[in-house]
Amino acid sequence: MFELIDSKIERRGSSQWDDKLVFATKNIFVEPSAGPGWRSRRSGVQVRFSIPAGGRGDTTIVQEFGPKDYGALAKAMVLSDDRAALKAFATAIALLADEKEV
Repeated sequence: MFELIDSKIERRGSSQWDDKLVFATKNIFVEPSAGPGWRSRRSGVQVRFSIPAGGRGDTTIVQEFGPKDYGALAKAMVLSDDRAALKAFATAIALLADEKEV
């Protein structure tokens, strides 16, 4: 599991009376969806975070991105900041190459 350090989740109201930021969290994690002993039998990536529930406690939310969505995510990343996105892709490819050589 990897922590996303430059991301945030915001919850806003949907009415004209409640259109201000209600809550933001910085405790966001990403992990592979599939693998031995993992929660999902499907391949993909899960983004996981918690927000305060309506009553007491927290609500955990999991967003799963399947492999068919990787292209859309990559395009959005490149359009947002092409240098940062390409650097991240290159780092990931280099790590994968190092693992395969071992």
